[in-house]
Amino acid sequence: MGRKYLGVQDQAFLDILVGETEPSGLMPMQIPANMKTVEEQFEDVPHDMEVHVDSEGTPTILHMV
Repeated sequence: MGRKYLGVQDQAFLDILVGETEPSGLMPMQIPANMKTVEEQFEDVPHDMEVHVDSEGTPTILHMV
């Protein structure tokens, strides 16, 4: 089994570096939709805010597995 860098196998990391494949995945954080969302969010309650959605309709939130 190969080493992992930031949770990614060496070969997958190299494939991205040399252009064999396009990087993809979810961001490891939530990005709020706007400043009002930031101000209304509770610090101790997970997933309690409206997250930013990109132009393709993908929310910027990590889904832990």
